[in-house]
Amino acid sequence: MNTTRQLRPVAYHEAGHVVMDWALGFKAADVTIVPEMATDTLGTARREQTPSDVLTWQAAKAAEIRFRPFQRRGMQEKDPAGYARALNELDEAKRRHEDDKPHKRRVVLTLLGGLIAEQMGTGVRNDEGARDDLETARVVARGIVGSPHLIQKFLEEAERETNKLLALHWAAVLSVAGALEERNTLTADAVAALLGDPPPGSHS
Repeated sequence: MNTTRQLRPVAYHEAGHVVMDWALGFKAADVTIVPEMATDTLGTARREQTPSDVLTWQAAKAAEIRFRPFQRRGMQEKDPAGYARALNELDEAKRRHEDDKPHKRRVVLTLLGGLIAEQMGTGVRNDEGARDDLETARVVARGIVGSPHLIQKFLEEAERETNKLLALHWAAVLSVAGALEERNTLTADAVAALLGDPPPGSHS
């Protein structure tokens, strides 16, 4: 059985994602600190995907294909026509979403929220535990900065911004983390009731 001490870092992590969603005006997420064996995750926070989210992932995928030569070459060799068609479709999505870089930035901040909240709560930075979040953040960042050479600088700035927001709303992080330790799972409605209205200045 997991003890409170074992669950606490996971609770901080998932609470960080949830509070960043709330602080940035996204819809509340279902969140749990019950491990999922199928996906090898200790906890998850899932919110309803918006049309902008879908375009964000499509734009990020286009950037990922263009910036990874080995992946690009493999796709071109296996199915040149299919590769060209897929890339055109992804690039079209990227063009349609080009003016929504603020949304993509908010997605990156919510992805970093788990890592930063866990570090703030425990005093230990756990990059390995946040590996999937960090990789996804890098993929989305490619769709924002347009150059692989600028990604690290962008992510460092995003981490600083996430740190400031979580420090500002640390009481909310503690509230969600405490509820997770007590109940293990919170529905989106329970999260919304716990946090209340998004803070002034958030983006819906």
